[in-house]
Amino acid sequence: MILIVEDDQGHIDLIKRAFERSDSELQVEFATSLRSAREHIEGHKPDLVIVDRLLPDGKGTDLLGEAVVERTFPLIVMTSHGDERIAVEAMKAGALDYVVKSPSIFTEMPRIAQRALREWGHIMARQAAERAVRKSEADLHAYFDAAAQGIVVLNAAHQVVMVNRQFQVDFGYNADEIQDQPMKLLIAEPFQDNFQTTVERFLGSADNTLSPGLELDGQRKDGTTFPMEISLSRTLVDGEVRLIALGNNITERRILESQAAEARRIQLELEQEKRLRQDKDRFLSMVSHEFRTPLSIIRTSNNILKKHYARLTEEQRIQNFFKIDSEVEALDQMISDILLLTKSGMNLVEYRPVEIDLVQFCAQVVEYVCKGERTARIHLRTDLPRSMYAVDPYLLEHILVNILSNGLKYSPEHSTVTFEVRAGDGSLQMVITDQGVGIPEHEISTIFDPFKRAENVQGIEGTGIGLAIVKEFVRLHGGTVSCHSQLNKGTSFRIEIPTHENPDH
Repeated sequence: MILIVEDDQGHIDLIKRAFERSDSELQVEFATSLRSAREHIEGHKPDLVIVDRLLPDGKGTDLLGEAVVERTFPLIVMTSHGDERIAVEAMKAGALDYVVKSPSIFTEMPRIAQRALREWGHIMARQAAERAVRKSEADLHAYFDAAAQGIVVLNAAHQVVMVNRQFQVDFGYNADEIQDQPMKLLIAEPFQDNFQTTVERFLGSADNTLSPGLELDGQRKDGTTFPMEISLSRTLVDGEVRLIALGNNITERRILESQAAEARRIQLELEQEKRLRQDKDRFLSMVSHEFRTPLSIIRTSNNILKKHYARLTEEQRIQNFFKIDSEVEALDQMISDILLLTKSGMNLVEYRPVEIDLVQFCAQVVEYVCKGERTARIHLRTDLPRSMYAVDPYLLEHILVNILSNGLKYSPEHSTVTFEVRAGDGSLQMVITDQGVGIPEHEISTIFDPFKRAENVQGIEGTGIGLAIVKEFVRLHGGTVSCHSQLNKGTSFRIEIPTHENPDH
């Protein structure tokens, strides 16, 4: 049973939910004060206590003295702030570990508990083994053979001095068969050199224990192998070095880890499948709306020309032909954008930087976006130490045209769009700010997803492709793009790409 002593109900709920969602079969009980914790402990000794450092009726570390005296259960201290002084205080008082409270730590609590129980088992087994080596032969076997883990005692030459009962069960040897044999006989061949090196390094260090343990494959008498974790400690017996190796069969743990990894893989695949379905749904919705509108205009203008051509004035004919041309151009642009997004998703778009006059390039982009009209609506400001920079003009044009066009499209008729270009520390920074409708806060994180459009612009034509292309093309430059927006006040896009002295870098 695990006893968790915590007075914050919100934290209790998070920890309880973490254990309920885990595959762990650990039983968990809760106490909210030192008094109730002591009552729990007196009624039923826990296997592990996880205690908050500060409680309504005292410090959680007050329980440490009560635990250390009898050494019956380990404690983990929880603290709200990471503080080396607090950590040292807790560990000196006898805590097995300490953790800093956070939502992620609460989620990981089942794993933390299992790890603590394993480590406590190692400590208890190691202490039993060390006591066994120091005590008489009769007492030695009483403690030694009672250990739940396989234990082997080695001399300085890595030869087997003695083994316990669990070791004999794990490896299939009896004690006489393995006596004086080299330890490498018990290690699968691919792991022997690593084990030998680890032991030599351990013996040459000032440490008395090797933690965390070494994971390798053990080899049974019949030649079969199994995964195990070996922890080492050393002691002196009559002036001679003795290595105490604790072998823990981790087959079940490996199976659980494999199952967890498979579950994560399946979850990722399901999430990816869900995203693909959402992208498909958004794409079909976009195609249904954005393609149908120009096709309807083309059909209407075409019917007018077919049925009433003779009665139309020259100006009316030109207007209808112009509508058809404009909508065909719009359809062509949408198809081009879709194909471009598809190519980038298949890594078929290459980054080809060349040196260009960036100031002149940006001015030309502004003129193109405004199509020679209302140029004053976009205010271009540059602050660069030089004019020539290595960029991919094809990709950069798509980036800037998309963001600047959006700035005009989603802003009031007489508002301005600010386009700033400046040099940072080893980077080019481009900031485009409009005074438009803005983006709802909860949608900013997904605004660069393909076919994603904010809910407040559904009545304005658009495909939701442009910003996805922007993100991908900025990535090809090795840069980043971010968005900051306030509803009904405006939106600002910040692009940052690294600068190079020449395009070969």
